[in-house]
Amino acid sequence: MNSKSMASDLTQDANFSSTTHYDVLQVEANSSIEDIRKAYKSAALRFHPDKHDGGLLKDKAQDIFTKITDAWETLRDEKKREEYDRCLNAEDDLPIAYEVRLAEMDEDEISAEEGEEIDRSTSKETSQSILPTMVYTYPCRCGQTFEARKEEIRDGCTVYSCVGCSLNLRIKVDRSELKMFKNAKS
Repeated sequence: MNSKSMASDLTQDANFSSTTHYDVLQVEANSSIEDIRKAYKSAALRFHPDKHDGGLLKDKAQDIFTKITDAWETLRDEKKREEYDRCLNAEDDLPIAYEVRLAEMDEDEISAEEGEEIDRSTSKETSQSILPTMVYTYPCRCGQTFEARKEEIRDGCTVYSCVGCSLNLRIKVDRSELKMFKNAKS
């Protein structure tokens, strides 16, 4: 593929930020794992950053390649795929009471294992029982909160129910925030 054609492909794929993992890999939601694997390999070869010249084309290819890899990492794992599909379906079916930007939410660090806030003064760095994770919260009018784990947002889930009532919130994540999540991925 010549560089002019690659530039055209990268320009056409500029809307990757608003697509699902299925859209990124150009497969249907009911596709088999083998079909998803084939689509991933094809897309990864096409957009691998090493196949593009330096500068903007390479940067754009890197962004798209990261989205392709993230899609594959989610869809190849049965449990992650089920959770992702649940989030997608929830977004289609639920009425939204609030739409907020991620920057409007509060950040809290909690123990992923116990679901309790971490007190750094008493926890030991070597302790394996405490696995910190970032949770974003937003107050609901019922007095409770909406809670979203960083990993869920990174994986594409944007609609959350209040922990105390039936209201729903949609989180708007801008490109720079999403990029920060991808770069911080462990």
